[in-house]
Amino acid sequence: MTRTLFLLAGLCLALVAGCATQPSAVTPNTPAHLTLADETLTLDIVIERPGAYVIETQSDLDTVCRLLDASGEQLASDDDSGANYNCLMFAALEPGHYSAQVWGYDSDTDRGPVTLRVFEPRTPDLTLDTPTSVDLMDTQTRFFRLHVDTAGHYQVSTRGELDTFCYLYDAEGGWIAYNDDIGEDLNCTVAANLAPGDYLARVSAFDPGRSRVIFEPQQAEQRSIRVGRTMPLHFPLPFGLVDLTVDIWEDGEHRFYTSGSTDTVCEVYSEDGERLAENDDDFDLNCGMTLDLEAGRYRFRIWSYEGATGQFSAHVREVQ
Repeated sequence: MTRTLFLLAGLCLALVAGCATQPSAVTPNTPAHLTLADETLTLDIVIERPGAYVIETQSDLDTVCRLLDASGEQLASDDDSGANYNCLMFAALEPGHYSAQVWGYDSDTDRGPVTLRVFEPRTPDLTLDTPTSVDLMDTQTRFFRLHVDTAGHYQVSTRGELDTFCYLYDAEGGWIAYNDDIGEDLNCTVAANLAPGDYLARVSAFDPGRSRVIFEPQQAEQRSIRVGRTMPLHFPLPFGLVDLTVDIWEDGEHRFYTSGSTDTVCEVYSEDGERLAENDDDFDLNCGMTLDLEAGRYRFRIWSYEGATGQFSAHVREVQ
């Protein structure tokens, strides 16, 4: 009997999952230490104050995670957004009960100790047109808060020798844009049309090191186009932006659109800067809008969707 008990104890210790009781909950700002085996682990989370939270694992394993609300509806899921193939989710949460599920990408090999963390990240301000050095030595993810006073096109990018990837979120943690390697030397660049307000940027790297992060307006190529004419254009670099001025001489319907194989998004503004319309993918990958306009000067802005490059043409036609 004694020999049998010792054998069972030895078998228990040999198993990757162990016989120790797994935590059933994780508290914000208090890491939970888990052991992954071939099953999905589910931990309860109680959020007491609203905010944008990070849910991530730290381990030498390739992990996958999922966030569920109290009814079991999935709010977020991730694989490999964290450091070293760990999962990392970012979500705006209201007070209440949630659950995090964690498992190994390969149930046969991704077994062993894992630390699960839930926390509100520090979000220092990223000032417009001011490069900010970021140290990614101790952790390979940093969050920044952005403030936009004037509506327009903005981009967040990195400079340096690190292989980085960037995310852009709204103030509630909602995803806006993501990019990896579209900048120079494996740097990332995300760009979006932003209304006045607060936003969050996240910068991560595949390896520890130091980089610079810059938040800046997108530079637009200034041109003019006449009604009834076709203007050939080209986005030689990712996240191109063209700002065309057009004079409408008679009241009536006018169509603004692009043609070609480049994925474009377009907007029409009044002369005083009011956005009148926006469109993406009216026909194939091209944008297009028909507006009933009074005579006057307008701006036709065209930008590349998610860093698309290539040739295309812009058109402004009077609708007969």
